[in-house]
Amino acid sequence: MRLYPPVITIPKCTGDSPSVIHYDGKDYVLEPGTYINLNTNGLHYSEEYWGDDATLFQPQRWDA
Repeated sequence: MRLYPPVITIPKCTGDSPSVIHYDGKDYVLEPGTYINLNTNGLHYSEEYWGDDATLFQPQRWDA
């Protein structure tokens, strides 16, 4: 499920007020009513979160 998620994006909207995103040491303001999508495929393959072996299925990642 992590490597091949059934849902590939999650749509969101900033709503009626602006939202500030902090990224890479900078602040970005998203105007009210801005539509954005969370790319779940990109998140699940991110070495920042999963390490150098992000493309490998390792069941021990889920062991408590």
